[in-house]
Amino acid sequence: MRTSHRIFYNAATNWLSTITNSVIGIVLVPFLIKKLGREGYGLIALSGVLLSFMMVADLGVRGALGRQLAEQKALNKFEAFNELASTALYYYACIGLLMAFASMVSAPILVGIFHVSDNLKGQAIYLIRYYSSFAIFITFITAVFGSIITSCNRFDLLNIVQFVMGVLKGIGLILIFKLTSAGLLGWAVVMLSIQLITLFVCIYVSFKVISALEISARRFKMGGLRILFSLSGYLLILELTSIMSIRSDPVILSNLLGPAALALYYPALTMTSVVRPIITTLSQQLSPLTTGFHATGNVERIQQVLIRGTRLSFLMGASLCTCLGVLAEPICKIWLYPSIGP
Repeated sequence: MRTSHRIFYNAATNWLSTITNSVIGIVLVPFLIKKLGREGYGLIALSGVLLSFMMVADLGVRGALGRQLAEQKALNKFEAFNELASTALYYYACIGLLMAFASMVSAPILVGIFHVSDNLKGQAIYLIRYYSSFAIFITFITAVFGSIITSCNRFDLLNIVQFVMGVLKGIGLILIFKLTSAGLLGWAVVMLSIQLITLFVCIYVSFKVISALEISARRFKMGGLRILFSLSGYLLILELTSIMSIRSDPVILSNLLGPAALALYYPALTMTSVVRPIITTLSQQLSPLTTGFHATGNVERIQQVLIRGTRLSFLMGASLCTCLGVLAEPICKIWLYPSIGP
């Protein structure tokens, strides 16, 4: 497939996945607030924030892995590719287990920091101790196979997986709340089930995309870690910047006003999360492409990608942000007033 066709196909599947998951997410916000209450909804928002904080423990390796794998793929060095993938998987397994254990142990402390009310403290501790710990480990492992897929510029496959899993998640949550009174426990069961299915599907797709893929303990190399860490420091700084500017807000709000305050804040964050992937779909998929150009010394193509990609991303971002700014009030009236009020 030609590069331009691949970019278009990747972008189209990304937009399909993003729009579908966004619609599901938007529908679920008032539905979950009604079923769980403001504070219960705030707790599931905080569990997502906790997962984001824990992922920083990879020290930026997640972003570096995709880039380094893309370089080895462009150079057809599949032995080095397999060594990097194996090294990252075992590194992530260790870090994931460590973070999961930390989540289990610190659950009561975190609930105290979040100022959870007495009637929900038990459920909050259970949610952090069991859901968050397992989710953290699964997310770390899934990241490796996601990087393998995207290093081959097959964002379309990952987008299709996310599309299907988003639909299953929406159906699962609606069914479990309609048919049972499981509450936060039901939410956790559905979410963990979807994450496990996603992991197994990503593993399967990875071996289909790279027929020469081999992951084993004997391929773990300390040299592979050095390669990953040579770039990860820069990416860690960017990730920490994101956490300080966006992801830390729910923790601060919960600490000052309690988890119920997140029922007001998180819908806005959800809406920006809807828009962001539509804009960043180009920059995400152009990363392995430009890495291949860099590995083969094609500077002219890198310059073309930079200029055209920047123009297109700016145009998409400006138009979507303007729409949100103009339509903010009618969106809130239709979407949130019935469940939260004016």
